[in-house]
Amino acid sequence: MECYKKISQIGYGTYGSAYLVFGQRSKRKYVLKEIHNIKTITQYRACIKEARFLRELRSPFVVSHMDNFYAFPNLCIVMEYCDCGDLSDLIRYFKRTKVSETKVSFYLAQICLGLRYIHSRDVIHRDLKPQNVFLRNDGIVKIGDFGLARKLNYANAFATTLAGTMLYMSPEMFNCSPYNCATDIWSLGSMLFEMITLRRPFENAEDLLLGRYPALRFEVRRELRYIIYWTLQVNPARRLSITSLINNTHLAGIVQKYFPSQC
Repeated sequence: MECYKKISQIGYGTYGSAYLVFGQRSKRKYVLKEIHNIKTITQYRACIKEARFLRELRSPFVVSHMDNFYAFPNLCIVMEYCDCGDLSDLIRYFKRTKVSETKVSFYLAQICLGLRYIHSRDVIHRDLKPQNVFLRNDGIVKIGDFGLARKLNYANAFATTLAGTMLYMSPEMFNCSPYNCATDIWSLGSMLFEMITLRRPFENAEDLLLGRYPALRFEVRRELRYIIYWTLQVNPARRLSITSLINNTHLAGIVQKYFPSQC
């Protein structure tokens, strides 16, 4: 059994903490997510859901699950460590320098490939935002943090539970209306808008529900403006599907060039 040594705390939330740890046997760094105060079977079953999702998802563009164990009263989930932070760090970097639309498109293509895989497994992420998309030093992008993810089935092709971060949440989810994988497409469009403009598209609930966001600069690449327009449609039926995003936009060329095995 692998033993882990804590190096530093890298995150803290309402329900737990995240640590950078070192595997004594593997000699590698990992992220250990500690979910606090799991004292009942009901709590344990609810919290083990994220570990189960991670264990089942195997994609180059999804954070890998390594291990999980119960250390009373905490549930510990060990995940792959991405050594270049997350997309929020990239956005802060762009604020100090200049937005690289080429880099944005490269990362966007990988997020779409990760989403295509997740959706193919009938899973909705439900909390897609810059803080949950992680970067590696080799340029690979990985979707992580499946704590709010939901698996659909044929008898329940829509979900209704309110979940996620409000300013990246789709209108239908915010309204507690039935939603499906198209809710992640809205969040994707919100992230893309922020990467390009360095500001969130929606700062209040009214603008979010109306799909009312600031006009994009004319200098923004036309292909990126097209994607933002068709992902931030209030009517989920009008949004681009993940397949259309990958196959019918400029992202197709990026995938073909850099990730041909995903074509």
